[in-house]
This record gives sequence, C-alpha cells and structure tokens, in this order.
Amino acid sequence: MQASLRPSTPPYYALGPPKTLLNSMAPDAAPASCCVPARLSPISILYIDAANNVVYKQYEDMVVEACGCR
Repeated sequence: MQASLRPSTPPYYALGPPKTLLNSMAPDAAPASCCVPARLSPISILYIDAANNVVYKQYEDMVVEACGCR
C-alpha cells in the first residue's frame, strides 16, 4: 500500500483515566474530570458494497480534534 494511502493515527495523551481514579479514591484531592469533545471533524470511508460498487461516504462529527471542559 502506498504511504499516502496508509491510515495514520495522531498521538493522543489520556490524562482523564488517572485523574478519574484519583478523584474516586480521594474526591477532594482533584476536581472531577470534565473533558468533552469541543471540535469534531468528518471521517471519509471508501468501500466496495455488495453489488461490487465502489462507494465513498463522509460521516460528520466522527473525529475529535479538540477537547474542552463542560
């Protein structure tokens, strides 16, 4: 597969789980997690359907681009 066609996953850092664990053990030690998606982008899918047609679909709001507090 050509390099330009290979899927890539950007690096993400998960700070929520440790903070949630700390909050469950000592609620006053850290505020509750509040990270929610703030900006979303579409994802494009290319596939072959049951009739052997190449189908392109774009699904809105599928990729989280930024998080924020609620």
